[in-house]
Amino acid sequence: STSLTAVHRTVIACGCQRCRTSGADSARQPLSVSVCDPSRTVIVVPASNWNRHSISVVRWNWSNRSNNDNERELMKVFALKGFDQAPEVTEVDLPTPGAGEVRVRVRAASLNGFDLSVANSYLKGMMEHRFPVVLGKDFAGEVDAAGPDVQGYQVGDRVFGVVMKDTLGDGSFGEYVTVPVASGIAKLPDGIDFTEAAALGLAGTAAVDAFDAANVTADQTVLVVGATGGVGQQVLQLAVRAGATVIATAHSAEEIELVTKLGAAHTVDYRGDVVEQVHALYPDGVDAV
Repeated sequence: STSLTAVHRTVIACGCQRCRTSGADSARQPLSVSVCDPSRTVIVVPASNWNRHSISVVRWNWSNRSNNDNERELMKVFALKGFDQAPEVTEVDLPTPGAGEVRVRVRAASLNGFDLSVANSYLKGMMEHRFPVVLGKDFAGEVDAAGPDVQGYQVGDRVFGVVMKDTLGDGSFGEYVTVPVASGIAKLPDGIDFTEAAALGLAGTAAVDAFDAANVTADQTVLVVGATGGVGQQVLQLAVRAGATVIATAHSAEEIELVTKLGAAHTVDYRGDVVEQVHALYPDGVDAV
């Protein structure tokens, strides 16, 4: 049962006979709607024309949050309930941020090889699993709540990052996730949407680390292997931005077009002899791979 405000003399209900009995025909009165099934479509109709066609149909996102302190607050997640089981959509308790943590309302998340390893139980015995294990490392969203001793972040901040915890349990494939502000989170710059930001976490970190280790400069020639992948695409762009000449691996016409648009000066077919193709372009070799 949720209290709403009637607007333009309408009543709101899910449309079934049970829910039709609720409503208020007033623009000033609070409208109490008791929905029999939160998954139903909410229908908005003119109060004076209840039996006519609805003027609009919308999906109302009913929250599982309750004003009753004795009831659990739940959220939907994609989680692994045990080793050697298939992950599934389920419900878990809404997490409360601890000291030095924020809770993020996840707007987008990306899938990485690490997530596939967790889903297939490949990390059994390597990391502690606290079931249900919510999958997902990369995230982007908004700070929804802050725990004690949090500095530099506040509710409403647009953020992105990676879930960095010693155990497997919390993940980004859910409505919310708690993350420490000390590592794995940053404010999202204006102009970058959540979908783009969600793909920057693990792959972006690996790309920056590889680029920094190579110490690429403007007068160098760099071979980027795996240039069409999540890490490779970002390494390619970093090298081009540094002024280097980039050779990128690609096979199909679509892949060649992609890496060329990202700034690659040359491409070599990864299904062929890459070394031979690179030597044909640069007999003295390249400065970094």
